[in-house]
Amino acid sequence: MSEPVTIQMLAQRLGVSAMTVSYALRGKGRIGPQTREKILQAAQELGYRPNASARATRTGRFGCIGLVNSADPDFSYTPYPLMWGIESAVEALSSHLTLARMPMDSAGQQPSTPPKFLREGLVDGLLMNYTHAIPEALRQALSASRTPCVWINAKLAADCVYPDDRGGSRILTERFIANGHKRIAFAVYEHGSKQREAAHYSVGERIAGYSEAMRAAGFPARIIQYPDAPPAREWLECSRRWLNQNERPTAIVAYRTSTARPIRMAAVGLGLGSEVSVATFSEWHNEDEGIGIQSILIPFCNVGQAAVQMLKRKMLEPDVMQAPLAVPYAEATAPSDSGVVPS
Repeated sequence: MSEPVTIQMLAQRLGVSAMTVSYALRGKGRIGPQTREKILQAAQELGYRPNASARATRTGRFGCIGLVNSADPDFSYTPYPLMWGIESAVEALSSHLTLARMPMDSAGQQPSTPPKFLREGLVDGLLMNYTHAIPEALRQALSASRTPCVWINAKLAADCVYPDDRGGSRILTERFIANGHKRIAFAVYEHGSKQREAAHYSVGERIAGYSEAMRAAGFPARIIQYPDAPPAREWLECSRRWLNQNERPTAIVAYRTSTARPIRMAAVGLGLGSEVSVATFSEWHNEDEGIGIQSILIPFCNVGQAAVQMLKRKMLEPDVMQAPLAVPYAEATAPSDSGVVPS
């Protein structure tokens, strides 16, 4: 195997100083354009690659950001737009991304084996995609590591970025009101009201945004939520029962597409397809095209980009607590498009 090309070798070959070569490769310094171009061309021809370990030793930086998910999928959610936002923002920092899981003990309260890059300090900062019911021991372990950290899709007191679900729910409800609906309900099947404290923050926030819009319009709010979440196999029948009642809602804001689908299917099956409108929150465009569910785009792409920018500030000032950032739905973008999508 041939010897790796070094800055010193390039300098000797071109008859310039190693400092000049270093500046040219990094796009810095006062170097004439012809000299810079000659150095870059030689580096490409000879196959020069920066020595990451040497750079880390010199600067104390690895050029690496860690994205940590929970080993339990119930506590992490990584849709494609979120990953796209993170990856594009990390690339803009000339860094790279490494992924890991955070396994917990059998009680879910203590980190069992922290990721290698956390144990050995191989990253400059962490994006924690652990969304709710965060164990205090996990917070303490991260604090003890002294690694700059920002939480994604978690509503905390500081150092976090999440979608403004209250605002998004308000937008959906206000759209129904603008279209003449007065009997509007909010439905959630995935989480029971008795378990609300343990649920993801978005459950309470989406209910609150809907309730605020209804109150502002002078209409009564109606929350369709069971004390204990019914099994998914019963959601269609649950929908049929309350849609068959008198004074049924003419419009429903559903917590997720998994709630919206059985409601819409039940309405169509009961011959109410044109009398009952359903809207929900979507991570991607046109998820339910063809069955008449409206959706608003969750700003996951923007959340990912904003989280990386917050982490960049955190890495510069590790001891400064960053204010929580709720990313507005109205500013949502996707890798290819943006906006609110009727399907």
